[in-house]
Amino acid sequence: MKAISWHVPASTTLTVAKHSQLMARAWPGRSRRCPPVGEADKLTMGYGFRWRFVFKGEGLPIEPPAHYDPKQFELYRRAFQQGVDILSGRVMRGKVDGWEKSGGRVYSGGAGNLARALFAPTNYGHNANYADGDYATRARIWKEQQDFVRGMTHFLRTDPSVPAKQKEIALSAGLEKGAFDDTKGYPHQLYVREARRMVSDTVVTQKDMEGRTNPADSVGLASYGVDEWPYATVALDGKVALMGGYYSMLYLEEEHRGIYKIPYRAIVPKKAQCANLLVPVCVSASHIAMTSIRMEPVWMILGESAGVAATMAVKSGSAVQDVPYAELYPKLRALAQKVDIPKRKETKAK
Repeated sequence: MKAISWHVPASTTLTVAKHSQLMARAWPGRSRRCPPVGEADKLTMGYGFRWRFVFKGEGLPIEPPAHYDPKQFELYRRAFQQGVDILSGRVMRGKVDGWEKSGGRVYSGGAGNLARALFAPTNYGHNANYADGDYATRARIWKEQQDFVRGMTHFLRTDPSVPAKQKEIALSAGLEKGAFDDTKGYPHQLYVREARRMVSDTVVTQKDMEGRTNPADSVGLASYGVDEWPYATVALDGKVALMGGYYSMLYLEEEHRGIYKIPYRAIVPKKAQCANLLVPVCVSASHIAMTSIRMEPVWMILGESAGVAATMAVKSGSAVQDVPYAELYPKLRALAQKVDIPKRKETKAK
């Protein structure tokens, strides 16, 4: 690691390929090969906790982990040695058309969202084995996420390379009282943004988000942009960079305005695999599509549609794949489900 790079240069097009080029984490001894463009990997968006940090000594203590290793924070040390001010909220990259830029603060305020930055309260890439892991593997990853913040805080408090201002903030940092007192301030739930996804006969992709498809079996609408988080910290051209972590709204044809349909075929598995299962959350979708679909309102919409379809399948004794959409559609409309792209209302000239 010879220098610090704050982003991976890439075009603004939203393709899956550019997010799958690198696998390595930049910590010493963890470099991996760069697979060919488009090759699958196990990386998913970074996980984390919704930390609630407070300062001025008002919170519950953040103690160092039992197996603290300062080498894990070598990137921080080298950044400090090169004069990088990680308190400045230095921009990793800008968002389009006036959207707020993402900074690099190590302690996020409020509900403690992760930062799309090299210096953030998470170890990007450490969650690669979570989705297919057993309980022990998942527990280890959960603990690693906690220990990373504990170790980071201890490093910022004690390492000689840390500037005085950053050290002062770290020394005063604590976990908010009143939210998770029974676990000493540590949040109860790990934020798993993405894990396993179903692969069915139909896969929702970026083309659907861009309005280039018009599925005839829509069971719900979505309209959120691409909201993904970094997958790993990687070595790139002798520097250090983040892989992934893009946020963008989709600017589409006037007719769609970012709204797209989710087909019934994407919430049912292949018939040969299972005939009595509906999946409204881990839907059949590409990674890019899932960065948009993964919003609670969309899951609630799909959940209601799935419930109606399940009732129909049970009453008729049929496979979920054989539920006739011609009969499902009016039932959804009767429940006020929005399954068609709404037409833009014309405004009267003044």
